[in-house]
Amino acid sequence: MTPKLRLRAFLLALLALLLTSVPARADALLTFNFFGLNLTDETQLFTLTFDNTYSGGPYNRLASQFSTTVTDGGDGIVAVDPAAASGFIMVPFIDLATVGAASLGAGCTVVGLPGFADATCDPLSSVSVAVSTLTGGALGATISFLLSAGDSISGEGRLELTNVQVPEPVNALLLGLGVSIAAIRRRRSRRSA
Repeated sequence: MTPKLRLRAFLLALLALLLTSVPARADALLTFNFFGLNLTDETQLFTLTFDNTYSGGPYNRLASQFSTTVTDGGDGIVAVDPAAASGFIMVPFIDLATVGAASLGAGCTVVGLPGFADATCDPLSSVSVAVSTLTGGALGATISFLLSAGDSISGEGRLELTNVQVPEPVNALLLGLGVSIAAIRRRRSRRSA
């Protein structure tokens, strides 16, 4: 195979690879922060909803992240329990349908010196799950928890819808094989002529 023919075959294979690969891109993003302070003498229920519209779909992947810290009000114990039936504090939803597999935040009970501050309750965690969305709709999360008396919690989260398309390696392989066979036949026909 001549250097010129090798270059052509390489360029055709590269073009085939570029034409069959589609990079992932993020179009729908929701970030949120929250703070809850229980000023009562009893455990208090907190429920917050964060949502935003999205467009540019359909999307096939949802990535979620979530973390919380707690501060004691003076007795040395902070308890945070999920109030949702799922057993998680943060439950994402797409078009009002919950995405349970992307839920995060198990809550905690932290014991320390009275008045401790900014103790990690739910360390930063993340999960990515397959979803199927419309071209546009609503992306959001419901935050629901029970907080012990006199204590506070702060947290943050992020939801991201992406459309990840993986190129089919078989197509690229077949195209490369076809180009190689054509190059070999052409070379043989030139030799016999």
